Amino acid sequence: MDHMLPAPRSLRLGAQVLAAALLTPLAIGLLASAGGAGDWARHELPLSFDPTRARPGDVAALWLHNLRAVALPLLGAAALSGLSRTAGSWRTARALLDALLLVSGAANLLMLAVSIAGYGPVRMARWLPHLPFEFAALAAAVAAYLLARRAPLRAAQLARTAATAVALLGVAAVLETYGVPHR
Repeated sequence: MDHMLPAPRSLRLGAQVLAAALLTPLAIGLLASAGGAGDWARHELPLSFDPTRARPGDVAALWLHNLRAVALPLLGAAALSGLSRTAGSWRTARALLDALLLVSGAANLLMLAVSIAGYGPVRMARWLPHLPFEFAALAAAVAAYLLARRAPLRAAQLARTAATAVALLGVAAVLETYGVPHR
């Protein structure tokens, strides 16, 4: 059964990515808030904290929406694992994917940092019970991508990572739908 367990390297890398993804926007948001950016942040990202009513289909819609975030690093890992390392196309694909992942990740983390700067972590916490699960899914996908940059991943590794990310996003969608204040 040991062959079914994730490699310690991928677990360690995933934990590092998760910690960075959660702590970086928190630190930036707190620093920005302390620096007086709270009013600006609330103006740029006006959030409603009105309780909502869960509707049929919300879980599926959120799950599908969030699948996009993990699709890019997982597909990138698959592409890098499938391309010949000697071909120039591998370097080009890696550079392109690196840039896309950096921009996509930075945009997502910036939204959280601005939210924290404007509304504070305590107020945001009630509305973000799903965040650790979403970020864990993203961390697993990004860790797979980072590992694929070093050496090709086996299809079974990619499949396990994708299944883990999909399951984590399912939990996140349920929490985002039913774990926030409702009317």
